[in-house]
Amino acid sequence: MGLETEGVPYGISMVQADTPEMRAIAKQHRDKVLYCVIDTGLDVQNQEFDKERTSGCLGPGVAAGNLTTRASFKYCYNWYEDQHGHGTHTSGTVAALRNGRGVVGVAADGAHLYHYNFFGPNEMEPVDLTVATWLECIDELDRRKAATDTPDMRLVISMSFGVDYPNVFAQTAIKSLAAERQDVMWFSSAGNSGDDTMGCPACYPEVISVAAVDWNGRVAGFSTRNSAVDLAAPGVKTVSTVPLANTAGSDYYFSSTSNVISTSPAIAPADDDGSSSSGGFFDRPPVGRISGSASGTLTADLVNCGLASNGCPGAAGKVCLVQRGQTTFCEKVAACAAAGGVAAILYNAADKPACERFTGVDLSVCREGKPAGGWPLAVTVSRKQGEALRAALANATAEGSSLSVTLNVPDSAPQQEIGLAAFSGTSMACPTAAGAAGLVWSAHTSCSSSEIRAALEKTAKKPENSTAAWTKEYGAGIVQALAAHEYLTKHPCSGAQAATLESAEVSPPAFGVDLSHEWWETHWSWAKAQNMSFVSVNITVTDPATGDPIPDQDVRIAIRPGAEGSPEVKVTCEQHSLETDDAGVATAACTLTGAQPGHEVTFIVKVPAGDSGFREVIMPYQLVLS
Repeated sequence: MGLETEGVPYGISMVQADTPEMRAIAKQHRDKVLYCVIDTGLDVQNQEFDKERTSGCLGPGVAAGNLTTRASFKYCYNWYEDQHGHGTHTSGTVAALRNGRGVVGVAADGAHLYHYNFFGPNEMEPVDLTVATWLECIDELDRRKAATDTPDMRLVISMSFGVDYPNVFAQTAIKSLAAERQDVMWFSSAGNSGDDTMGCPACYPEVISVAAVDWNGRVAGFSTRNSAVDLAAPGVKTVSTVPLANTAGSDYYFSSTSNVISTSPAIAPADDDGSSSSGGFFDRPPVGRISGSASGTLTADLVNCGLASNGCPGAAGKVCLVQRGQTTFCEKVAACAAAGGVAAILYNAADKPACERFTGVDLSVCREGKPAGGWPLAVTVSRKQGEALRAALANATAEGSSLSVTLNVPDSAPQQEIGLAAFSGTSMACPTAAGAAGLVWSAHTSCSSSEIRAALEKTAKKPENSTAAWTKEYGAGIVQALAAHEYLTKHPCSGAQAATLESAEVSPPAFGVDLSHEWWETHWSWAKAQNMSFVSVNITVTDPATGDPIPDQDVRIAIRPGAEGSPEVKVTCEQHSLETDDAGVATAACTLTGAQPGHEVTFIVKVPAGDSGFREVIMPYQLVLS
């Protein structure tokens, strides 16, 4: 796919994003939605992204878990590096351009994209700073609203990651943010456990949890099945913007290129096992490509420029060795070039781990200092590798000789000549659903996030041979962009927020919820040992005008553990999608595992609300001994 003609991944068609109507919306209303993809980095050299409408994380966040006191600190790594490919794939699913090459994304006509590199070069997830990512995405929405004079621009956040425990601060923050910002929607991958494991942020009620289906619409074997699942989208062998082959076109492809650096005499560090050549030493970790720099092969003597804070004396005709710190990368390479250097090797700062790979430098973003003939050949290495070069040069100088360095940076291969990789996971389903939601919302900006969510759930495609309003495998069903758009065209939005328990009256219809809890004091010892207990949820639905019970009414229930003091609590129910009986009552029996007296559990009952789909009633419930 994408080799000779532009391809349309099956998932784009399955969610109705490539219909003539939705393609027209993608083009006509592209300024109405900003997509914030929180993931690994983005391959900035990939030609599938609209560089004029794509930017990324610059680092400001929140300090000490305080939602109101902002602190400007550098938390993010470079957003435009991607050693893994995951982030480039998910952003491509959302926004890959309709440009005659590769593949198209859900919103393929120049969507606004803000890519947040949440994981950094070591692919580690700082969960306690999740809220900082949300706030930065919201800040970017407000910046773009002002910059483009588009006050009704909306924000859709896509998060293809998760952990198996809630974060108290994040749980509190998203409840507050969702209530305050009805111009924001959150989507998250449900998880790839294949069982009922509860993952977060998908566990938070304000987040739309997305399960994965295959090209036949069947739920994927790996897709998590639990009470948090809201919707489903394609996530099995989905093709996006990550090439199959390794090329020199970006850093995460370049990482497999060997023998980029070699020296004469060869470097053999004291702690090296001696089993490899000097080229092998510079392959562990791989040399990093500096985007925007030249390619080719050259050999020249090395000169130590230190931090290059005061230029690089004696660099004429030589390769500059420069350490990270004090000045910008652009200034360092510019100083080398200004002194006549023919290439630059940047190595990591003194306070960085010795073997941490140093990548993500991009000279194409430099506003000043670019030489008239373009940037010279330039690469990055780890601190250990840079210090080895510096020590070898010092030894050579002491002996009255020099250290010769050969750099071999191959040309970039044209992207259109490379096949594209297919990834599987709810990570792929999440941006597909998020992209579809953004398309729908862009044409209906008078709608609140709650109304868009309700429309998506109401119009979702049910699994084959199923009439249930909700299942733990599919949620409400597979997202259908066109169906949701047509529904909202016939049923215009009011912009109202979904009702919660705080608004005591929800109509139509009226309903009541009764909870009863029983500890396993009289049951088996093994159950007591695991703190197992029962919760019975009884939902009564009645006609608000007459008070008569309403039978055969679809009701959905989701019961999720509260975070504070009870992250280990697990909740399972016999059924989550219910129908009322002749008395207008639906009952669910659920089991809590790991709950202690005093722990809190959040019960979320979704009840019908006429044409607007389902409304949530959120009830914190404290467990007590009965």
